[in-house]
Amino acid sequence: MMFFPARGRAIATATDAAGDYSVVLAPGEYKVTVNIGVKLPAGWKEGDPVPPQEVVLPTEYTTRIKTSLKATVAVGGEQAIDFVLP
Repeated sequence: MMFFPARGRAIATATDAAGDYSVVLAPGEYKVTVNIGVKLPAGWKEGDPVPPQEVVLPTEYTTRIKTSLKATVAVGGEQAIDFVLP
């Protein structure tokens, strides 16, 4: 996942198999994108063909310009920000 603040650099974080993630963000508004990697088969090596993705998300979630995902980080303390994707 990538969190894009109104100003400054994007912050990246990875999710685990359950889709959980943890990231430290400064207070503010963020646009959020999600990218899904390809699961490589056992024995895969550089130069081998990359298998097709098992899950493909609509571009609405994968590009900064089109994303509908937003996060608002409040001042102080931890908070949960959950996203529901198709």
